[in-house]
Amino acid sequence: MIEGRFIKLIISEMVLIVGLSILIILIGFSRVYLGFHYVSDVCAGFVISIFYLVLFVKVINKFKKNN
Repeated sequence: MIEGRFIKLIISEMVLIVGLSILIILIGFSRVYLGFHYVSDVCAGFVISIFYLVLFVKVINKFKKNN
């Protein structure tokens, strides 16, 4: 019973991550399509965001290991 809930939780998290990732990409491309930003601006934003995401995950994991 617990394993089934755990699997459902993992699947739910993956669906959420994939869905939000697609939304982020679509928003970025819509900014280019509407002429508000250049492709380089959107790509730079993606790179900076990924950098901060990786940094944040590493910091959180370090705090989890210390506690």
